[in-house]
Amino acid sequence: MRADTPLSRAQDRIQRELNQKDAEGYAYMLDDPKGRWFLMRLYEHCHIMSSTFPLDGQTNRFLLNEGARRVALGIQNKIGESEESLRAMALARKEYYQFMLDKQRIIDSVAETQKGNHNGPFEYI
Repeated sequence: MRADTPLSRAQDRIQRELNQKDAEGYAYMLDDPKGRWFLMRLYEHCHIMSSTFPLDGQTNRFLLNEGARRVALGIQNKIGESEESLRAMALARKEYYQFMLDKQRIIDSVAETQKGNHNGPFEYI
């Protein structure tokens, strides 16, 4: 147990202020569709939704990926401290996956069209 000193009280007060600012920042970001998009892209780039192990098996790349993942997990844990933030995070995931699904449907549609098109990239195969 830490002694109750002016220094420890100041440190505690500053930590509470930092936590409050963090919570306000996350709430601000999650309240806006652009902020939710940014967060989901950050999660994707930080390997929250995928493996951190690189296909080429490079240990250094694995360690870098794991470092990025730990940063994103820290953010995810902070967001998980508030029920309101968890609801906003669920909305962020829904919006993100719907967007990505819509884009995949476009790609699939174009690919299907190219299959029947004799002027496509496989015309001479």
